[in-house]
Amino acid sequence: MKTFAAYVIIACLSSTALAGSITENTSWNKEFSAEAVNGVFVLCKSSSKSCATNDLARASKEYLPASTFKIPNAIIGLETGVIKNEHQVFKWDGKPRAMKQWERDLTLRGAIQVSAVPVFQQIAREVGEVRMQKYLKKFSYGNQNISG
Repeated sequence: MKTFAAYVIIACLSSTALAGSITENTSWNKEFSAEAVNGVFVLCKSSSKSCATNDLARASKEYLPASTFKIPNAIIGLETGVIKNEHQVFKWDGKPRAMKQWERDLTLRGAIQVSAVPVFQQIAREVGEVRMQKYLKKFSYGNQNISG
């Protein structure tokens, strides 16, 4: 069975939203079973400071954000002007990449579709450490540790 960790945040959460109660709803596991994956889904309601999850043990464990970080990275890139618009082209430098689909010029949409790590690394470098840290704090994104 493939392993897959998915965190879906429905609202902008503050860290206080997670400080409330968390309940387990194992009926949600059927969605993961149908796809033959292991995963975790967490839904938080900030107004009641409560969360629900399909797997309490997994939801309580820290994971690297991996590709889920591409979403806030893109938002931060757009907000800071590093990404000018949805049509901006990120030029391929001609160097071999880990994945053939990364070896071409890509727009933001294309970079998301092929999960193009080099594009998102470029965006993060151009945003810079100080601005990235500021936005991650505003988002209350994970532990906000960008040290690598």
